[in-house]
Amino acid sequence: MNGLSSDNIFVGQKLKLKSSGESEFKKAPTPPVNVVETIINNSMQYLGVPYV
Repeated sequence: MNGLSSDNIFVGQKLKLKSSGESEFKKAPTPPVNVVETIINNSMQYLGVPYV
C-alpha cells in the first residue's frame, strides 16, 4: 500500500492507512476501581520519601 521496502519509517514520511474503521488492536481492559484505589493509597504513603 505504501511501497515500503523495509520496516524503516523516516521523519516527514506520509503513510496511507486502512480506513475500514476497525482496529487490529484491542483496548486493554480497565482494572476494577478497588485495584486502582489500592495502588493509589499504597503509593500515597511514599510521597516525599527520598530515593536514597
